[in-house]
Amino acid sequence: MIRIGFLYVDDFYQPRSQRVGSLGLASIAAWLEQEISGIETQIGLCAGDIIAFEPDLVGISAYTETLPAALAEARKIKAWRDLPIVLGGPHIATNAYDLHPEIDIGVVGEGEEAMESIVRAFQANQLHPAHLKTIPGLSFHENGKIVNTGRCPPIQNLDRLAHPNRAKMFAPLATHFPDFKPLFHVHTARGCPYRCTFCSAPLVNPSWRFHSPEWVVEELESIAKHYPDCDQITLSDDLFTLKKSRLEALVKAIRAAGLHKRFFFLCSSRSNTLSPEICRLLVDMNMLLISFGMESGSDRLIKQLKGVGTSHADYQRVLELCQCHGLYAHGNLIIGDQHEEVSDLKATWDLLAQGHDLFATAYVTHMTPFPGTRVWEQALEAQRFDPQSLDYRQLNLEFDPQDTVLLSTHYSREFYTEAHQKFKNLSEGISARFTEESGLLKDLLSQERWVLPEMISELLAEEGWEFTELLSPFESVLNRQAGIHPLESKSLLSPSESKPLLLNHYLETLKDPGQFLAELPARPLISIDYHMGNYYHLLLLLLGKWQEGVWGGRQRLFLRHFTLKTLVQLFESNAYQLKKSKAMKFRLTLPDGPIKLLRQYLPVPEPETFAWITLWQPIK
Repeated sequence: MIRIGFLYVDDFYQPRSQRVGSLGLASIAAWLEQEISGIETQIGLCAGDIIAFEPDLVGISAYTETLPAALAEARKIKAWRDLPIVLGGPHIATNAYDLHPEIDIGVVGEGEEAMESIVRAFQANQLHPAHLKTIPGLSFHENGKIVNTGRCPPIQNLDRLAHPNRAKMFAPLATHFPDFKPLFHVHTARGCPYRCTFCSAPLVNPSWRFHSPEWVVEELESIAKHYPDCDQITLSDDLFTLKKSRLEALVKAIRAAGLHKRFFFLCSSRSNTLSPEICRLLVDMNMLLISFGMESGSDRLIKQLKGVGTSHADYQRVLELCQCHGLYAHGNLIIGDQHEEVSDLKATWDLLAQGHDLFATAYVTHMTPFPGTRVWEQALEAQRFDPQSLDYRQLNLEFDPQDTVLLSTHYSREFYTEAHQKFKNLSEGISARFTEESGLLKDLLSQERWVLPEMISELLAEEGWEFTELLSPFESVLNRQAGIHPLESKSLLSPSESKPLLLNHYLETLKDPGQFLAELPARPLISIDYHMGNYYHLLLLLLGKWQEGVWGGRQRLFLRHFTLKTLVQLFESNAYQLKKSKAMKFRLTLPDGPIKLLRQYLPVPEPETFAWITLWQPIK
């Protein structure tokens, strides 16, 4: 039995990092146990974890900024026992010759097949330079020099890979962090075809490849089985929306397995890959939030950092596209670039501040020159730091006014420190709203996407109607539902008085809904409207925070809201009578205390109801 210990190095400063783990190490561990008999693996977070496991060989994963910590842990392991230590991760993958004495072998690229070759060589007692030279993708020491055998060939058939061992990935986190609650990530693809100047990801995985829908569904079903409390999964591909045909196949498989009603998903996209058709597919698979790498509000900097294809106008387009389709948007922004001027910084501020209600969350990072990237090369050319004396811990996305490398020469460190803090305050304020309301938003989205269409279908069947026309101010699942014919305007209504019309939050967007009803040819009407007296509406109003919540921003198109009483008054004054009403209620538990107070001081009925579906017949 060969025991292999894997060390995941992180400063765990961010609470989120205490909940994620290394999916790469979990994948390598599962691959080795699948491919080689007599293997036992374990993942740890420090040298003590590894030493307690008493391994025969150790693998360490490190980023550039965590490399000093990784080397310190490697020295502790070497002091315990002089065993082979292998380094993988983004830093060595982009800097093949930065192999320190504490490390015996570096893996330059994807780790599964390279690590398998190393373990087999260890089994055969061939872990020496003469044999290592036959294995592609390695760096190692020989006669005081570093030898590199190139990059690891990209694994073309990703379905060969084993599903990551999440139990081993989460185990050390649960040990070190008593309040551990896991976050779930799934890779459905590897690689990125774009070459942003600041990003090392395409240098690690330069070619884009993807798993089959069947492999992804197996992965999701495994999570559903072993982690029943999980309701949200981040799809960690660098660019999930790259290929429409592949997305169509994946969405079809996810829906066929019923996983669109089991999980909410989060993904990353590039603005120029997002279209209305892609948005509809994302809604169909139950996407909650899309993350965009926007980087800057300045078109000059956008082009310099990302090349052609994206722009400030395109960012505005996708933000509005997400709003229209009921998708939430996250913006990643970078400040402090070497070429950034105060005017560029202001443009980025305006993008975030003026469009704050279009962002569900945002994250502002400091421009960090990672070795191997174009930003690094430009910084060296400008002599912004001495690479020989640079402490990699200074290459941190979280800006430290004292230590972090600052690239820009267009403003002082003092000015930038103040600006950075203001950006952080703004982005954290935006993100806090979504975090606080995420349970509510998930409940509403799942009901509006999956429960509401069923209720409308049942209502149509009860009334003997085969179809209904639809007026809606935004795109929804109803627009694509069988038996529902969307109209772009009321002028396109069929003349038949027997055909029903579905108003999906349409009345709430009208300046004068009474006039609309008065001018409408008489016909049965189905109206979907938010309940003004629901708990969340009233809570925001009482707190004076109506526009501060994602819920408030989500309804920026609306000019009014109704209670059932005011709906009845509106329709009856225009010669309609109520035939049926159905309530859509919050499924999450509402706090009992505030509910009692609302009922006592604001006696609006049914605060648990967030929307009404009402059927109206014209009075003849």
